[in-house]
Amino acid sequence: MIPPDITRDDILLALKEIEKEGEPDYRKSKVLSLIYQNRLYSPKYILSIVNRMKTGKELPSKDFDAKTAKNFFMDYNFPVVAKKNLENAVTKLKSTFANKDRYVELGNIIKSRDEVIKKYSFVFSQEHIGDITPEELIDFLEFKNNHHWTGLTRTKSKYINNIIGVRKILQTLLNEDIHIINRFQKIEIIAEDEGVKGLGKGILTAILHVAHPDRYGVWNGTSECGLKELDIWPEFRSKATEGEKYFVINELLNYLSVQVGVDLWTLDALWWRIDSTGPLSIRYWKLSPGRNAIYWPLWKEKNIVAIFCSQLLELTGPEILSMPQEELVSVFQEVYPEKERATAARQISNFIHEMKPGDKVVINRGKSSILAYGQIDSETFFDSNDASNLYKKVTWEKTDVDIPIPDSIKGKFMQTVVELTPDEYNLLTGSMQNYWGILPSDGKNKLGSELYYWDTWKENGIVTTSYWKSFIKAYGKSLLEYSEQEYLKVFRDFYPNKEHSDMIWKFIHQMHIGDKILLNRGKKSIFAIGEVTSEPFLDESGDTFVRKVNWKTLPEEIPIPVKLKGKFCRYIFSITPEEYEQIFHPEPISGDFYRLDQLLMKKGQVILYGPPGTGKTYHAKNYIEYRIKNSPKVSPPITEINRRFYWFSINPNRWDPENLWKDEEVVLWYGNMRQAFSDIEESDIVFCYASGTQYRRLIGIATCNRKTYSTDGIPQVFIKGLRKVDGPDWKTLKSDGVLAESVPIRMGARGTLFPLSVGEGLRILSMQGISPSELGVEELDATMYSIPFNSITFHPSFSYEEFIEGIMPSVGSDGTIVYQVKEGIFKTICRTAFNSILQYLGIEKIWNSESDIPNLTDEEKDHINSSSSEIPHFLMIDEINRGEISRIFGELITLLERDKRAGAPNQLPVTLPYSRTRFAIPPNLYIIGTMNTADKSIALVDVALRRRFGFIEMLPDHAALRKYLTHDSLDTQKIFTIAIDILEEINTRISKEFDRDHQIGHSYLMRLKECNSREQAVSELWSIWYDEILPLLQEYFYDAPTRLHAVIGDGFVEYNTHSLIIHPEKDEDEFLDALSNILNTDAE
Repeated sequence: MIPPDITRDDILLALKEIEKEGEPDYRKSKVLSLIYQNRLYSPKYILSIVNRMKTGKELPSKDFDAKTAKNFFMDYNFPVVAKKNLENAVTKLKSTFANKDRYVELGNIIKSRDEVIKKYSFVFSQEHIGDITPEELIDFLEFKNNHHWTGLTRTKSKYINNIIGVRKILQTLLNEDIHIINRFQKIEIIAEDEGVKGLGKGILTAILHVAHPDRYGVWNGTSECGLKELDIWPEFRSKATEGEKYFVINELLNYLSVQVGVDLWTLDALWWRIDSTGPLSIRYWKLSPGRNAIYWPLWKEKNIVAIFCSQLLELTGPEILSMPQEELVSVFQEVYPEKERATAARQISNFIHEMKPGDKVVINRGKSSILAYGQIDSETFFDSNDASNLYKKVTWEKTDVDIPIPDSIKGKFMQTVVELTPDEYNLLTGSMQNYWGILPSDGKNKLGSELYYWDTWKENGIVTTSYWKSFIKAYGKSLLEYSEQEYLKVFRDFYPNKEHSDMIWKFIHQMHIGDKILLNRGKKSIFAIGEVTSEPFLDESGDTFVRKVNWKTLPEEIPIPVKLKGKFCRYIFSITPEEYEQIFHPEPISGDFYRLDQLLMKKGQVILYGPPGTGKTYHAKNYIEYRIKNSPKVSPPITEINRRFYWFSINPNRWDPENLWKDEEVVLWYGNMRQAFSDIEESDIVFCYASGTQYRRLIGIATCNRKTYSTDGIPQVFIKGLRKVDGPDWKTLKSDGVLAESVPIRMGARGTLFPLSVGEGLRILSMQGISPSELGVEELDATMYSIPFNSITFHPSFSYEEFIEGIMPSVGSDGTIVYQVKEGIFKTICRTAFNSILQYLGIEKIWNSESDIPNLTDEEKDHINSSSSEIPHFLMIDEINRGEISRIFGELITLLERDKRAGAPNQLPVTLPYSRTRFAIPPNLYIIGTMNTADKSIALVDVALRRRFGFIEMLPDHAALRKYLTHDSLDTQKIFTIAIDILEEINTRISKEFDRDHQIGHSYLMRLKECNSREQAVSELWSIWYDEILPLLQEYFYDAPTRLHAVIGDGFVEYNTHSLIIHPEKDEDEFLDALSNILNTDAE
């Protein structure tokens, strides 16, 4: 946590260190920036450095979020704004300044700077301000050379006749020996003492600016509106003074002044134009300089772009610049009746109206290549000496680059003016920094954690393709010259049976010098970062492409966020700037849930305990919803299909397996597994296994052709062979992760007909390469994702058999009562959680309802344990203390411990007493229980349970009520305040008369929030009191009337030595008086 004793001086020391040492690339924020002395800093990194200075240890980035850092620095009056918005604001202001000559009034304001400063700098100097005259002040107030200073005279009548008071204020304002925040505070006091009104921030900061033009910016309605329009208006600490706000705003204004390259006077003038034009939105365009790029030399020389429309201009002249698109289309049709008017007219309209200063543009030669790219620097203009073209000024960033246009976007290069997406512009120019992920593995390790190439890459400062060597060897340097279409053709020719891979193409053609590369250890973590420093080249072996890279090993490996893990399964892949930001500046668990999350991840199970109404269930459900929302979704194994699967064992010494194909159908002999004979139905699938030394493998697939019953009720099953198969053999079946736990494998195939689960049947089909649909097998009512949450409420009669498993009665197909093992809610969610993490990690095993939990290899155990928090499943047990916990959990109580769960070092599976199957609790199942301490104190909880659960106490939160229950109406707010004060007072008395476990929770009052008037609030409070709180108190103090009287006083009960009388329900006015009486009298 952040140390509480940090001061602003501590922060300044940290900033000084960062200014000297710099920030590591991986800690640079791309979301928020703190501004100090015209530089940008990463808020989270500053906080880490401050923490190291105070405690000797840096705060890890994952331990707090950007919002926490922002709020922290707001309290110390540092401006923290969105970095992207700040960059856009600077670009927009630069563009506005570049076009100043087109706005006559704006140009005049900027030009008048020196004259104004010269005229008024003495008036507002320290030596003269004590003698300033009303006339001098009025002369300044009536100043007309600034568009948005013209309102300064509006309030002069309030203070101009009190020049003595005004002089005192201005003397304080201009006293540089006093900090600006303290100056504003002193001014408030002087204004109050001297009775001066009307000297607001607009006047005071304008005077400050004129007195110190290089130090202070102007804060008035127009500049504030401009900052808000650009979405860079800073946030302030709660109850910030006007001086503190100006201190923050002035820091921001100074930064903008430096970045835009103008003085504060000019910046102040630009707000007028920004205020009327709105915020910036950069757009990207492509322009064609005529057939075969005939006009490009001229555009390059003159720093312009143009659109040719001579006949149109002959008709319209300069008026075309103000024509709306509809009118332009009409004129275009008149001039060019034979052309498709809408598209062509729209291109001209886009050039005139949509392409704005600050937009980016690329210049193309047909569909073959890009010649240049740059930034638009002016609005459209008409040259009277050239009646053929419309022009815009451009600053070229690169010229004569001759970049091939990728085949994927060539279709956009058939018109003169076309808007591009940011990604398309970046693809063409490479002008924006790209981010890449590369796995330095040889692909042999299934989990991708082996860093096969890293030592070579690090030692030589390179990164290589390292894969597809035979393909690169065959085509060599030609791949550097191929178009995307040519590359695709040769790749498909070389790998006719392989899915197209664009990884080599990206490495060669889309990766650029300056791009960042992240190296990942499988899906687990990022361990190094590098910057590309060369173009690609073929190494001496001729089978690998290479780029030079400056590598930096991270001091600590950075976990890959759960939502991004799916990207880290390829060898070369692109990463968006937003994803890069998520990796290096992940948002940690919400502060509201931090404690619960930390304890739950450590223990595996937590109980939230406290008095009634403290939000235990609400908090648990919100936390679970939060975690599920931020976790990957996993599709469950298919469990519902239109066919069932069975296994038929054949002893070739007693029955010839070839009979399956010789006869129309064969009847199965009645075996020991009689339930399967009863359950099988027509069209079900039967896998036929033949034993004996000459077979010992699956030899065919059949179907149940029909089923009849003998006179004594024994089912007779007839099967028909569908197709022959050759295997898999017994050894393969027995070692398979899914089939090893199936009934026939566990029974050594000794029997006749065995049931198979859906997963087991589908597994056999996949081993044969047979699609289920080929056999008419279809999924029914598929669930898109497995549900990672379930809840239950314990009660005194709840049992082990309901929770884990037990023998339950059910009605058979013939109407008789049959008894079978049925699994409970806990066993079901354990299987769901375990199968989810297996599927998430790509481990081809499954835990079926009638089978043992699968065995795992040591590597698989390590992987599911390290990934358990990534794919969490939750069981919420409400009122957990109302059940007999030791009886409900039975022998599984020990298995709750983290180190005894499935895959853990001390894994402790047990054999369940009813199903006789092997069971363990998966590491990704988390249990949250709630306990009402008014029913049962935590001190009475079983010691074995207390040792295995974490506990978090939840008491009434009166502060939350004060924050939550607010209203604009003072009368309504007064009722809210009474309600909160009453609850707090009653809880104090309950703690004294009874104990803390019987307090009244804050949730009882939460529904007051819905009240929109005093009348509604009083009525709702009356209902809460008489229908909920008072009955609960009567129950608490049923045998202690003196204590109840001490808690709620004479207004609601009357007590004498013989009896306790509960007063009748009061009307609303008497009710409020009785509540007030509780607050105004001490407890007995």
